[in-house]
Amino acid sequence: MGGNVLLCNLTRLGDLLQTQPLINALHSAGYRTGLLALENFGAATGLLRDLDYFAPLPGARLRAGTDGVWSRALEETLSLTGRVRAEFNPDYIINLTPTLSARLLSKLIAGDRIPILGFGLDEFGYGVNSGVWASFFAAAAQKRGNSPFNVADMTTGLGVSLINGADADISLRQPDGQSSAWAKNFLSEGAREKPGAFVGFQLGASEERRRWPVKNFSALGDRLWQDKKIMPVLLGSTGEKSLGEEYGKLASHPFINAVGATDLPRLAALLRETRLLVTNDTGTMHLASGVGVPSLAFFMATAQPWDTGPLLPGCCCLEPGLDCHPCSFGSSCQFSEKCRETFRPDDVANLVYAKLEKGDWRHGVTGNLDESCRVWETCRDEDGRAALKKIAGANKTRGGAWTRWQRRFWGKLLDAATLGKSSALEDAREDLPPDPVSKDTISVLREAASVLESARECGALASRNPQAGKLLLRNCERAQILFEQREELSLFAAFWREFRQSQAGRLDLFLKDLTLMSRAITELANALEKPGPNG
Repeated sequence: MGGNVLLCNLTRLGDLLQTQPLINALHSAGYRTGLLALENFGAATGLLRDLDYFAPLPGARLRAGTDGVWSRALEETLSLTGRVRAEFNPDYIINLTPTLSARLLSKLIAGDRIPILGFGLDEFGYGVNSGVWASFFAAAAQKRGNSPFNVADMTTGLGVSLINGADADISLRQPDGQSSAWAKNFLSEGAREKPGAFVGFQLGASEERRRWPVKNFSALGDRLWQDKKIMPVLLGSTGEKSLGEEYGKLASHPFINAVGATDLPRLAALLRETRLLVTNDTGTMHLASGVGVPSLAFFMATAQPWDTGPLLPGCCCLEPGLDCHPCSFGSSCQFSEKCRETFRPDDVANLVYAKLEKGDWRHGVTGNLDESCRVWETCRDEDGRAALKKIAGANKTRGGAWTRWQRRFWGKLLDAATLGKSSALEDAREDLPPDPVSKDTISVLREAASVLESARECGALASRNPQAGKLLLRNCERAQILFEQREELSLFAAFWREFRQSQAGRLDLFLKDLTLMSRAITELANALEKPGPNG
């Protein structure tokens, strides 16, 4: 193979760092890789391995320009897209961001010649998803409580037709010598007393309800220092300086405050000097994962470890054992404080000691964690994708059995539709938890599979029989209604809506995928109907 592949990623730091597996896999498959990303994250590109080209997008300036003389903003946009096309000359574009602006930028670069994978626009300006992984990615964004894959794996899935089995390494570029020397000196000068170890504390998060309270971080720091002479190193951006100041007012132990004192290379170097990072779900967590530093990470409100957890195996993820978790985006939460206070500092300290001293989080699990939280350890599944294994509490609350079943189902279906790969769901029945859904849900799955097969049969006759075309549309809508009947199938409903809308005009591919979907759903229903491993 080979050629130039341009990635369009207009998201935040954490999502940008999570493109590393895709970049590495493209490199392993023989492609040169370029990246179009927001200019304020330009420093992050220095941490990405195997990246051959970077085009910074001045998003804030272009957005502000539309409020003035909009034609100038348009002129600058066209100049940028033309320059990218001339400088990098992409053979493929993979747009990783489903927003209209990202779709439009990708289309301006691609013109009529360059294929767009992921999220694009058709000739009429309507959004179109290229391939089943793109439709699934869009659906998962709507139904995050049921999404079984990490964002990094869904991102990699958008380029799977080019990668075709190439290795996808998660490792970022290690800090350079100058940044490493700065970090060692910064810690040496900042430590008034010699510690037994340094542990990083990432105090901030994208919003307050996703942030473990500073008072809890401070109480954790008190215990770590008093018990083991472990010194916290406070991390964060310039905009989070107030959190570091609040921590200092509460703490009764020595610590080093690096909040606002680092750029990304220096932050990476500081992380490399710590044994562990205690963090909210942030870009710093993903940076630590990429440079090989394990995390103990909190997932509250809209954050959940199944889709944004650290990629490094051996990290610990804590989420509250509330049936309402995770929150939907844009929703208000009456349990916000309860969610944030679920993880007690003493329980977190026990987990830190277990990891640092025994190398196993399980030795630190307390009764409170087992009763009130879901505790997970990151790992890799049989397909090499990011996964979670239960440490404590998961069977008592939502989030375990059905997620694992859906991982197996969707992984099988999406790979089969994209690459022709197939793995037997029924053969792996003993590896899955006991039946997680009701008999009514199984019946709906069977009926939906039958309706999809009827739709395929009608579609095969549609070119010769107008009535068959009407029946195809009617069956497609009937399948939508069936999936929407059951809450457990909300991800199926969201995927089916995205998939059928994006396949307009490609009837041959649509019918081929209908066959795969019908068979896969029937197989899922058959497997669910059999006695479970403990039944």
